[in-house]
Amino acid sequence: MAHGLKTIADPTCHDDVDTLDQRALQEQGLACVRTGDYPRALHYAQALTRRFPSGADNWKLLGVAQQKLNQLHEGLASLKQALALAPGNTNALCLYADGLLLLNRHDEAFHHYKQVLQLAPGHVGASRQAATLLALSHRLQDAWAVLQGAMSLSPQVADLRVDAVGVALRMGALTEARLNASEALVLAPDQASVQHAVGQVQMRAGDLPAAIYSLREELRLLPSPVRAAVSASPTPFDQQANEALMWATLAQLEQAGVHAFPAAGTLLGLVREGHLLPFDKDLDLGLPFDEMDTACQCLLAGGWVEHEQSAGLLNPRAFRHQASGLMLDLCGYRIEADTGIPLGGFWMHGVPDAWNRVMAFPQLSLRRVLRPEGRVWALAEPEAWLEALYGDWRTPDPYFDTVIAARNQRGFALLTQCYALLRLADQLRDGKLRKAQATTRIWLRHFPGDTQIQKIDAALSAALPGTA
Repeated sequence: MAHGLKTIADPTCHDDVDTLDQRALQEQGLACVRTGDYPRALHYAQALTRRFPSGADNWKLLGVAQQKLNQLHEGLASLKQALALAPGNTNALCLYADGLLLLNRHDEAFHHYKQVLQLAPGHVGASRQAATLLALSHRLQDAWAVLQGAMSLSPQVADLRVDAVGVALRMGALTEARLNASEALVLAPDQASVQHAVGQVQMRAGDLPAAIYSLREELRLLPSPVRAAVSASPTPFDQQANEALMWATLAQLEQAGVHAFPAAGTLLGLVREGHLLPFDKDLDLGLPFDEMDTACQCLLAGGWVEHEQSAGLLNPRAFRHQASGLMLDLCGYRIEADTGIPLGGFWMHGVPDAWNRVMAFPQLSLRRVLRPEGRVWALAEPEAWLEALYGDWRTPDPYFDTVIAARNQRGFALLTQCYALLRLADQLRDGKLRKAQATTRIWLRHFPGDTQIQKIDAALSAALPGTA
């Protein structure tokens, strides 16, 4: 045992794994996992499965180490062996389901989490993962029911409350979201995810100054960035099918008397690339704001549903196509009374207009275009709108975030600040350090003396080679 402990303390010590018993090898391997020394953990796990192949825990350790080293298929095979040796073990079931998730095999993962919940009702880990998968499938009421069941058995687990806040907000249930955020804050005030949940509730309620305070608290509680995560595979985007649906939808809107046209990232792709951007996530359609209600009714009659209460915003309004899953934002523009300038952006109900994210655009001049799908509206001078929004729109910039970096924003309003802080926290948490640095630079452009963001920016520069 003393020899094993020396191995952990001294990474230069190359002990002979054949001299250690099973328990000592397991302790060494688990210690390496806890400290992030995954190559050494793999070394011990391989010795364990070679010398003690009937131990389910040994295969679990091997699977976890392989996954941490991005050997996802090998890790899943090891966890499958662990499950075969311990078929009723909830920990083995959960680990195997987690491995399926890493390979985006969501349906299979959900099946295994359900098995865990049958064996151990209210199991916290399985409940959280099952609820997440249900929410991803837009089954929000089912996700809520799973979390309610888990919270009734484990009322002191703050993470369940945090998850419940997210689902409640997506359902538009602000009262339930506020209740669970308050409970989470009592249980774990120094947990970053709790401050995140509280900030989201305050933001949805229109208390933007309080939301900014909570989201700054979240940043304070997050660990300092160390290294960038491995880039995940982009979400598939059926460019051809989505473009066909876009033109058909624009033609339907024109028939309904709505002057809808491609805008923002959708316009950028069509003008610069000649097609939708392959890495895009949704469609952006502009229209006069006073035609918004008519446009919403047209979409609802054409196979679309409003997506999660449009996050509580008056503008834009978010929709999801039920058959394809494609997302669409209806971005309204109104004409400023005293200047005649078209204004767009993100607008909330019940907050001072100065708090909203307001963007000024060139003259709104449209032309009709005849396409195979029918007549559609398009901007008469799209390049002017792109320049207003992006500046140098001809040069691709993978780190440009329109929500916080749009060149035509009026100031850096409280709502924009909330989105920037939310994005920064998510980017740091996910290891998207270059995107995080782009966010800090935007923030510091507006608030150069902000010491909290300065420190985060400095930590990012230290973690990213070749940046300053």
